[in-house]
Order: sequence, then C-alpha cells, then structure tokens
Amino acid sequence: MRKQAGFDWMICMVILLVFGATAHAEPQLYSIQELREVTSPVWRQTYQAYGRTIEVNKEVYVPQVDAAPVIMVSLMPPLPDVQRNELAAWYANAAKTDLSRVYDFRSDDFNTVICHAIYPEWGERSDSEFIYGEMSWGAHGVFDYDMDAAYAEDNTLTVAEAFDIAKKRLKEFYPDQEVFLRNVAVYDRSFWKKTKEPISKKGHYWLECTQVFHGIPLMANIYSAILNRRPLKNELYWRNGFGTLIAEVYDASAYNLTCNFFKEIDVLYADIPLLSFDAVKDKVEDLILAGYVRYVDRVALGYVQYDTQESNEMILVPSWVIWCEYVKDGPREEPREALYTQGAFVEGDTYFPIIINAQTGELMTIEPENDDSERCQCPAILEW
Repeated sequence: MRKQAGFDWMICMVILLVFGATAHAEPQLYSIQELREVTSPVWRQTYQAYGRTIEVNKEVYVPQVDAAPVIMVSLMPPLPDVQRNELAAWYANAAKTDLSRVYDFRSDDFNTVICHAIYPEWGERSDSEFIYGEMSWGAHGVFDYDMDAAYAEDNTLTVAEAFDIAKKRLKEFYPDQEVFLRNVAVYDRSFWKKTKEPISKKGHYWLECTQVFHGIPLMANIYSAILNRRPLKNELYWRNGFGTLIAEVYDASAYNLTCNFFKEIDVLYADIPLLSFDAVKDKVEDLILAGYVRYVDRVALGYVQYDTQESNEMILVPSWVIWCEYVKDGPREEPREALYTQGAFVEGDTYFPIIINAQTGELMTIEPENDDSERCQCPAILEW
C-alpha cells in the first residue's frame, strides 16, 4: 500500500508539473508569414456590457509580406528646390487665370499641400455673396463601406475610384510612396440653411491614407493611445498626424492632397517574431466588458510610431492596432461626440487606437493617468 501510495503521489506531481508548465507557457511567436495561417481572419462576437450590446464583426488585417522589419524614420524633407519652384509658379498662375476653381501649393519641412482645381465650397460666387451664418454644409464618416459603391452627394465616384485618383496624383509628386486607405468620410454639398437649397456643385470624398513601408501600413502613433494628453519631458504631440496623406477628391481633375510624410532612414531589425491576434484579443475584450470600448472600427497588424531619444528620429514597430470608440470617463458615461465630426475622425474624445505590443502582448498605454516619462519611447525588441 505504501508503494502504491508513493507511486500515485509521483503521478500526481507529474500531472501538476505538466499542467502548470502548460498553463504558464509563453504564447508562441510566429513569423508574419506564419501569422496569416494561425490568426483568425475575422473577429465575430457579441458582448454584453452595462446594458449595451456590442457587436464585433471585423476582418483581422495581416499584411501580405514576407518579413516584419523595424525601421527608423524622420520627417520627409520638402520637395527638391527646382520642382518646388516650378510647381509654386504653375499654381500661382493657375490661381490667377482660373477664378472658378481653387489652386494652391506649398512644400516645407512639415508637409506638402497640393490643392488642384477644387470646386469652391460656397459655389461660384464672389466673396460679397458669402453670408456668414446663413450657409452650411454636412460631413459624415462612412463605416463598413463598399469600395465599389458611391457615397458622396451627387457624385458618381466610387470609393475605389476616388482612392485610385488620390494614388495616381500622389505618384506625380512622390513616385516612391505607397499608401493604405484607413478611413473614409464625405462632405455633402453646401447649402442655404433657411431654404436647404444646395450651393456647391457636388459632394466629395475625404480619404485618410497612411504610408506603407515594406508592404506594412502605418496604423497608429503611440500618442494617439494616450488618454492623458499632458506632455511629459520632450514629447512632441505635433508629430501625431505624420505618416499620412489626407486626400479630398471631387473628380479626376479636382483634388486636394495634404502629405505629412515620413522618410525611411534605416532598417534596425530585418524581421521580428510576432504574436497572433488571438493571443492578445483578451486585452480588448476586457475593455469591452468593462464598458469602455463601445464600437470596434478596425483590427490590423501595422506599424506604430514610437519616439527615440533623438527628436528628429522615430521608430516604426509592427504592432496590433484596434481603432475603436473608447469612452474614457467610465463605463456608464455616454459619448459626448460621434466618432466623426467636422470632416475628421476625432482623436482625443471618443476615437482611440488600442495598441498592443505584438511581441509581448502588453497593452501599451490607455490608462487615463499614465505619467511614465518613457511611455512614448520604443519598447525593447525581441529578436529571433
């Protein structure tokens, strides 16, 4: 009996050790190629939280690339002097000779703006005919859009066609740049408030595009995920909007491009291992069930911009990014603004990215009072 009892004790210890090792095993890391095979392609689930029903039905985007490099970038310099001078002269002349459209051009250390023959917001009328307070316009985000559908008022362009126009026009100024379509919104025709009679000729698209590096799109900036927007030390919030192209498209001949670009200057790691979204999804689910996340807009593996100790250098790291409606004032608080307001997706009130370290599964920063002086610095990178 004593021998049997000892044997049974040893079996129990082995089971406990095996179970314990399994329970505390680190999540497996994969190459980005393997990630496409082990990550669920769609996150589809219904959650109940504080009397609300949150329906999630989103594609989990993983770039179709062979490697996931970590890169260093700086702000894109202005266009070359000769090109910049030629363009400035052309647009200045166009603004004088074609008074029925709006033309403008500039390229400096912060951005390049090309406003090409866009239709006047208040129609073809002189400044004396503009009556402040009696004219208005509407704008709204387009969620879960169909690329082959048209959404702008009295405009037959589909989303795909508008995006193609933006990409083709961009190539004329930045032939090496690729962009990813992250958000879509439309401006409706302007109108007289009293009569609702339209003023401008047609509505147009507002496309938020982000730069693509090595086939991986930029998905967020670490500053976007900070609920406490009080700067610490040398944090530079003004860089938050970089790595983007904002394209307003009316038609093939009328568009406005605002290029806030990065320039790649180095590859720090040629490829890094990554966690699947299934291994980190619980971080978002916890926020849903706690009543903070009310709507999931996009789930993607993409670059996140982090700071370095050098003010003119930033690091882009592949990370899991979940753009969502996030109510920071508590689970019972109702949002004060919609996800989309006045022609732009609103960050800082209800529209936030949840950023998850794709190597460790760490929720990078979403706490209301995160006063860690290193909160925007690039995290340690795990190599193969």
